[in-house]
Amino acid sequence: MEKLELINEVKGLIDNWLTSKDTRNITSLAREAGVSESCIRRLYNNNSVPQNDNLLKILMVLSGEITIEKIRKYFDLKKGISTFLLSNYSFLETARFVDQCTPLFNEEVYIEDYHSFIVYVLASNRTSITAKDISVMFGQVGEIALEGLISKGLISFNTNNYLEPKIKNLRPSKELIKRYLPEISKMFFKVDNHFNCHILHSETVSKKGYGLAMDAFEKFLAEVGNVIQNHPGEVPLVVAGFLDTLTLNPYFEKEAK
Repeated sequence: MEKLELINEVKGLIDNWLTSKDTRNITSLAREAGVSESCIRRLYNNNSVPQNDNLLKILMVLSGEITIEKIRKYFDLKKGISTFLLSNYSFLETARFVDQCTPLFNEEVYIEDYHSFIVYVLASNRTSITAKDISVMFGQVGEIALEGLISKGLISFNTNNYLEPKIKNLRPSKELIKRYLPEISKMFFKVDNHFNCHILHSETVSKKGYGLAMDAFEKFLAEVGNVIQNHPGEVPLVVAGFLDTLTLNPYFEKEAK
């Protein structure tokens, strides 16, 4: 049933793609996707599902997106395609959980410094944490940050005396992360560890290469998230970083104009 649903959805998308421009045909779709023409014809005529990577290439063309995560979001209402993606690219489950986390929206203005940012993220995303834990980890500056968050109503104490954030499973905005990422790096990035940092400069990559790099980065974040989820313990961990184009302006937005 799932296979038939997937095939029917993809065939419908191919039909829409072919009819949107007079110059399009199966041959041009195969060429643009980088798969064989017979691969698409077997799907289209014989209900044969292509290999995962080939189907992903076809979906990339049909959606106009270049990362797996964006393809998933584009086809979110297509049950067969969504099931295929989530079944074969497990890191998307973690990405979908992040999408469901709650942003702070306008209340982000109360996160006035990076200590407040860290304390709130810890309170929001940890199962249990106390004021004493904050004091042990960050000292007086942590205590001051916590007091400020409590006074603004962003954190309170529950009946077990654990910190209770106003919003659980916080998803900070990109603006908030960008504001405090440099300070967090200065504070916690330790130069005596040879394996905790690497910077890779690249001249240029293709659009496909950019998409693959973004997918690899998201897989890394998902794997780290799974480790944190499945191996709780006493070591406080911070994971920070970014991947983007080495341009001052949004590269793809500029290209689209």
